[in-house]
Parts: sequence; structure tokens; C-alpha cells
Amino acid sequence: MRILVVEDNPADFRLVREVLLDVTNVRFELTHEVMLSEALERLDQEKFDIILLDLSLPDSYGIDTFTAINAKASDVPIVILSGFNDESFAIRAVQKGAQDYLVKGQINGNMLMRSLRYSVERKGMEEALRKAYDVLVSRVNECMDKLEMANQRLDEEISQHSSLRDAVYSSKNVLDVIIDNIPYGISWKDSHFVYKGCNNTYAKLAGFTASVDIIDKTDDAMNWSKQSLEKLREMDQHVLYTKNPDYKEGLLLEYSNGKKIRVNVNRIPLFDSEGRVRGIIEIYGNSAAA
Repeated sequence: MRILVVEDNPADFRLVREVLLDVTNVRFELTHEVMLSEALERLDQEKFDIILLDLSLPDSYGIDTFTAINAKASDVPIVILSGFNDESFAIRAVQKGAQDYLVKGQINGNMLMRSLRYSVERKGMEEALRKAYDVLVSRVNECMDKLEMANQRLDEEISQHSSLRDAVYSSKNVLDVIIDNIPYGISWKDSHFVYKGCNNTYAKLAGFTASVDIIDKTDDAMNWSKQSLEKLREMDQHVLYTKNPDYKEGLLLEYSNGKKIRVNVNRIPLFDSEGRVRGIIEIYGNSAAA
């Protein structure tokens, strides 16, 4: 695993290096930079699996440090190295897209390795969802453009309208294939927590045969135990009222028949044009702790 450590305190860098030396089952390659400008230049030249970032550098301070690094390497997961006196900046960075933050002086090998592993996994889930979303937006925009042109000349070219309907149907099929082949369970609900869609991976996870069996149902209709239903309701309500994503790693869920599974769950709020939460996207992945 290639790690870029952006840290101006030699003692803190040595601590990170020594902590990683205690981890025996993973090989790490560390690159150390002291200045933000040097880190940005390094990111132009090399690829990294993850970035450990101190927000207080000689040439940058606070949330601006994260913003600059994230703009340069938006596809690389970032873990914030926070001091006690700048923890508020670290929390803001997580809200803006950092995967995690660790408080210096409280780091050990297991904690750091766990943070690195799950940060990479979460970033992978986000990238998979982003790519699917980009394909969806591209297809919808393409079809909308074609339909607008068709409406302008509908009286002259009726046959064109029919072919464009076929294009919309084809685009929907492409999106369905993408969603159903992503190796994560994906579902989406409205603000009343009613399911409006899911892929087949999630349908099977919830105990159903196909995705159509879940539409217009709530979690009460899923095959979860009472305790697991309460966990899922709490997560939905947290996202709805805080308007922030919610990630749970190694979440233990129990089916009504007593079978148990561990999953990593990411909930993401969906906003309308006025900034109100209109729904929630849920992503379920296999947990390394299973």
C-alpha cells in the first residue's frame, strides 16, 4: 500500500512510521512531505493508495489544506491526522469528503490499519456509485436532448419519435445492468422511508427474490429481526435530520430466522433543488469483519 504522509512534525511522522512497522500482514511504502506545495507537486508525479494529512502545515492551515489536496487527488482516500487543538477542522474535513480522522497521540497499529482499510473500501464504494450516477446522468441528458429535438419536428417526423422512445428504453436497460452488476447492495427510499427501488443484490440481502418485490414497502416488510429493524430506522432518521451521510462498518444484522450477517453500510441523503432531503441512497458491502 502506497501512502503519502503530509506532516511537518518529524516526531509525528516517526510515530506513524513506527506504528505501521507493527503491522506485519501488509507491506507499506511511505512517502513523506512537509509542505502543502511539495505534496501537491508529488501528487502530480506519483499515484498513491491513501493520503495521511496534517491540516496545520507551514504553508497552509485548517480546512484549506484538505480542500487543496482533495482537489488535486479527488480519487484518493484522505485520512486526517488531527491534533487536540484542531479537531474541529478535522471534523469539517470529514463532512467535506475526508474518509476519517485520527487524533495524534491516540494512534496504535490496529486503529491506524483499520482506518486505512475501511477508508480505501469506503472510497471504492463512493467511486462505484459515482460512476453509476455519471452514466445515469449522461444517458438521461442524452435522451432529453434527443427528445427535445424530436418534439420540435414531431409533426414532420413521427417515426423519429418512436426511435427515440426506443433509445430511452435502451438507456434504462443499460443503467439496470450497471446497477445490478455493481458488487454492492444498493437501494433508495423517499423521505418517508418507503423503498422506491433497489438492485437484485440488495433484494436478496433483504430476503426477497427480486427488486420489484421491495418497491413501495418499508423496512417493516423486510426479513429483519426487531432489533435490526430498530438499528436501520435509527440510521435513516439520523441521515434525514442531520442531512449528512452515515457510515457503519461491520454492522451486525439479524434476520427474523436468527441468521446473522455483518455488513458495511453507507447511507447518503438525496437533496432537491431547495436543499431539502427527499430520499436516501443505501449501499451495503461485505464486511471484512464478517
